[in-house]
This record gives sequence, structure tokens and C-alpha cells, in this order.
Amino acid sequence: MFLSAAPSRAPDSDFWFAPVQRTGGGAMVTDDVALRLSTVYKCVRNIAETIGALPLIVYERQARGKQRAPDHPLARLLANPNPWQTAMQWRELMQGHASLTGNAYSEIVLDAAGREDMLIPLNPQRTTVEVMDNGNPRYRTRDAKGRERVLLAGEVLHLAGFSTDGYTGLNPVEAERAAIGAAITSRDFGSNYFGNAARPPMWIKMPPGAKFASEEARKKFVDGFRESYAGMNQGRVPVMDQGMELQALSLSPSDSQWLESRQYSDVDICGLWRVPPHKVGIYDQAKWANVEQAALEWVTDCIAPWARRWELALQRALDFGDAYFPEHLLEGLLRGDTKTRFEAYGKGIQDGWLTRNEARERENLNAIDGLDDPLEPLNMAPAGSRGVDQVRGNPPSGAAPAITDARAVAILQASAERVARKETALLTKWARQDDRTDDSLAAAFDGHARFVADVMAIPLEAADAHTRATMAKAPRWLDAKTLVEDVETEQTAALMLLGA
Repeated sequence: MFLSAAPSRAPDSDFWFAPVQRTGGGAMVTDDVALRLSTVYKCVRNIAETIGALPLIVYERQARGKQRAPDHPLARLLANPNPWQTAMQWRELMQGHASLTGNAYSEIVLDAAGREDMLIPLNPQRTTVEVMDNGNPRYRTRDAKGRERVLLAGEVLHLAGFSTDGYTGLNPVEAERAAIGAAITSRDFGSNYFGNAARPPMWIKMPPGAKFASEEARKKFVDGFRESYAGMNQGRVPVMDQGMELQALSLSPSDSQWLESRQYSDVDICGLWRVPPHKVGIYDQAKWANVEQAALEWVTDCIAPWARRWELALQRALDFGDAYFPEHLLEGLLRGDTKTRFEAYGKGIQDGWLTRNEARERENLNAIDGLDDPLEPLNMAPAGSRGVDQVRGNPPSGAAPAITDARAVAILQASAERVARKETALLTKWARQDDRTDDSLAAAFDGHARFVADVMAIPLEAADAHTRATMAKAPRWLDAKTLVEDVETEQTAALMLLGA
């Protein structure tokens, strides 16, 4: 992806300019050597591909919020950075450079009118940052043919990772050379071990008192044994004579903790790039619940910081203007499963902070006419705020309200019928008593005003006035033959007027 698997040994090749540093285990660790370690390759590739595939949008700032600006010149440049790379190829390459070496560079090429026209990636291993006397950086770069140029800060888009000097990103391979070298040594041990048919060395036991006649005879026996049972002849059953016994050393990968070492090294390298182990195929401790959580941490802890670095680097190097800015869309990476996602949309729509068309847009569906207005949650309105203006017109005295919202009238009517049923039950119980006095009626309706206020969502004063009016009508219902029907009908209408 970045360097050849077998670097050229030509005089001007990068091979001769790369730092030669070995770890305590003897492994020579460079960027291209580290990239050939499978876990490093997977980590770098995961980050590079994810950043390269993220939508990168140019927005215009609004008085409240932001609006996409697809016609902005830099939006078109980011969508087509140069003639031979797509937007994903260019950003994937840049991110790969930054993840592996800590830095990524692209030359900003201007057109005849002085506008940004192309973004040409530079090899980070052939580009160095020099700090001038005034504190500004400049970039010395060398092309594949060895020709050297110096570019000023305004001519280079520099994407840097974690830095210790404020000018260049720290190379993670150099910073953790020992850890990566240990993984390389462990890998090479496994290759050599299994290259020998996973069989440990053997030794030959001779009978007591037996020995070779001479050193030449001993050497001839050893050479003959190797020729018969080594190389292409591995696996053949040795035939021993003269009382000799073939003994095998009981060495295994388990004894040397090779497998444990490989696993530890892989997890350690994942932590270096902040990549969850399951992203590189390590599922030893993974369960569905913690993999889902790890996927969210992958976005918040690894991808989001790189996305922010991209946005700030682009805004600093390119002339977007004060009213415009680039931003990645991370929502797609943070989306849950279908059931959870739709439940979240439903909650947002019901609470009124998300429109139905906004939910459709997030699901990559076209908008539908009439779904742009947010729904108003009835149960979140202040008590009494849905007065005459929202729920009724100007009905005559005693008439039912002219409801304008079908959902509102359904809720209002259900609440009124609930209160009317309780009032009917209270009046029926009082009417069956022998002692039907004002005191017993007051005792029957004790606490009823609070019930009316809670159910109808009206002030307590209004509920208290309704309760007193109901108690005043009680004697009239004593002679009614159909008390239940009359009370429920009349009280329901009165309560709907009160709630409206």
C-alpha cells in the first residue's frame, strides 16, 4: 500500500536512507518491516479505510446551525483531489501514511488564478520538517528520482498525529520499536519452528560403552543421517542400528509460551493504534455485548480524533473562508442495529426534536411531502396551555368544544370520561346512603379536586370549582331514573370544556 515488499537496493533507493536500528531481540524495525507484520498492517489498514470511506462534507455556517455547500470550490477539490486518485484513494493513502509514520503530506498546487487546484501526496519517508528562525515550518522533500525541493508552510497540507514538539507527529513504529520488534521476533520463531515440520531437534543415544571408531566415522554417520532424514526426507521413519536410540527433545510452543507471547504482542500492538482487538480478528475475550461496546469505542477513541485532525488540518491549510468549514459524518459508524435505531427515531419524533423527513434522510431515503414539521408532544405542554386557541373554537355555552386536533380530542375525551365515571360512582354511592346530607356529600368528594387536576392537567383551582359545581347538582340527580347515564354524559361534556 505504501512501500514495496522488497525494497530496491539501487543507490538512490530509500533502503539506504532508512535508519538501521535493531531491538534487544535482534529484529530490525523500520516502517516497511513493521507493515509486513500482520497486526500492524491490519491496524493501519482499518484506520485508513475507515477514514477514507467517511463522507467529508463542506458546510456553510448559518445563524442557527449549518447547511451543506456542495458547490463550494474546495468541496469539489476534496471530491477530486488530483487526476489519478479518487477522494477515497487519496484520503486512505494520507491516513495510512499518518497512522504508520505519524505524518502525512500533500503538496497544494494552485491554478493560474491562485486557487487550490490539486492535492499531490508526498512520501513521508522522503519529507522532513525544518523549523526556520521565525518559528514557521518549511518542508524539504525528495522525489523518487532524488530531486529535492523546499516547500513553505502554505504549500503543504500536513496531517500530523500525536506530537512532542508541535511540528511533526511522533512515529509510532519508532516510539514502540521494542514492542513491535518482540512481535517480529516471535513471528519469525514460529515460522522457523513450523518450517521444521514443528518437530524439535533430536539426539541419538548410543549403548553404554559404544563409541565411534574415529571422528571421521562420527562425521560420516551424522552426514548420512541428515541426508536420509532431513530436508525433503523429513517425516521418514529413521531406522537405527547398533543399539542406538533416537531421542526427541520435549520442547513445544506451549512450553516456551510462544502462543501466549504472540497473543500478548498482537493485543499490545492494537493498543498502540487504539484499535479494538476484534477489528483485527482477535476474539478470544470477545462477546457480543462487549464487541458492540468496543465498536463504539473504536469510533470515539480512534476514528473521531483522526477525523478532527483532518478537519482542522484542512481548514488551516486551505482557504475555506470564514463562513465555511469541513466536517466528517460519523453517524453511520455510531448507528445501532435496526430495532434500536428505529426506536430512537420514534422517540425523537414523538418528543418533537426530530422530524420524520430527517429520520428518512438518515436512513438514506427520499423526503416525503408533509413530513417536515415536527410533531408536538401533547403530554409535555404546560397545564392549561392548550386552551381555546389550540383545541376549540368559540362554542356556545354548554356545547361540546370544536376540536381541531383529532389526537388531542381523543386524549381529552378519554380523560374526561375517566373523571366522569368516578364522579358517577361517588354520586351513586352517596345516593344509596340513608344519611344524604351536605356533610356526607363533602366526605364522599374529599380529595376529588386533586384527582381532577391530575387527570385533566388543569390548575387545582379550576378542578376545585368543578368539584363544587358537581356537588351542587347532586340533589337534582337523586330523582333521575337513569342517574349513571345522565351523570356520565353531562359531566363528560363539562370536563371537556374545562380541559380545553
